[in-house]
Amino acid sequence: MPASELPQEPTEREAREFFEACDLSVERIPTGSQETPDFLVHGDGPGYLVEAKGRFDDASIEKELALRGSVSRTRPAGYSRAIERIVRGARKQMAAYDLLHQYYWLVWLSVETDFASPELTFEQFVSTLYGVRQVVYAGHAGKALSKRCYYARLGPFERWPEVDGAIISSLDGFVLCVNEFGTRKDLLCQLKVPMRLSERRAVVIPHEREARGECFVADTSIDRQVETVLRDYLRKRYNHPELQIVDFKQISVVADR
Repeated sequence: MPASELPQEPTEREAREFFEACDLSVERIPTGSQETPDFLVHGDGPGYLVEAKGRFDDASIEKELALRGSVSRTRPAGYSRAIERIVRGARKQMAAYDLLHQYYWLVWLSVETDFASPELTFEQFVSTLYGVRQVVYAGHAGKALSKRCYYARLGPFERWPEVDGAIISSLDGFVLCVNEFGTRKDLLCQLKVPMRLSERRAVVIPHEREARGECFVADTSIDRQVETVLRDYLRKRYNHPELQIVDFKQISVVADR
């Protein structure tokens, strides 16, 4: 069966339709003796290798809902080891297919959760890719404020700089997360797809967001595994001696029939 006629999962179909809507040619990569990425996209610079993955609800939810009429679950609100494994697997597949790194490597991450808040799933994607932790500090009149702190821990982008970026698909549209540790990030941002998303303010580049006062960014040269070292760095860097790092570990998800 030709690669173009191979069955596609909904996540793969969504990725294909996105790039085709950008007037690009999408080639399905046939599977062989080793795992390969899903697509090779032509027509934008050297092209993109794309591995498409979705984040789904727990498979047992539907059964429990039918049996009991309600479902209760908890999920971590930040870093996800499952998402880290997705990026690690995608990176391995792309490296096997593109030894010389001729193409840009993109991971497609689709929010496919209904019972778990789609907003939470989106936050998990961003938090995992960039090693985000939340910080709380005092604003005007002592009001507590919260911001993301990028690179507060080691994340997949920092660990695998050869992965050029990720596109997150959610109910609100598409967001490109650029890997600042990659050597081709500036060239990537000049291509058609990134520029189109940038026009919609749908590109995440942490240091640019920090410059606009939208987030904090940790220095990756410090020992971020030591909580006090990270906290004291952020307090001094952003002039907030009261700043605290807060990990929202779990969020309850309840669905009634």
